[in-house]
Amino acid sequence: MGIQLGTKVRDEVTGIEGMATARTTWVYGCERICVERLDKDGSPLEHWFDEVRLHPVPTPEPAIPQRASTGGGGNPPSRSSAP
Repeated sequence: MGIQLGTKVRDEVTGIEGMATARTTWVYGCERICVERLDKDGSPLEHWFDEVRLHPVPTPEPAIPQRASTGGGGNPPSRSSAP
């Protein structure tokens, strides 16, 4: 199992790129990966490839969002009991 599902991959023969979304194991040990992508009209397409034909596509690391300060850190207000 070399390709991790959820990884963007490229088929070395056709050049098709997409996300690896499923894996099957065939009776004689062949591992096949489903690669999903969108066509030019935005419709989803599925392609199945032998795993050995696929290679991960380097993608830029996503920026780590900075957490906004909540202004907290103190004790929560206490309840006062009114007489």
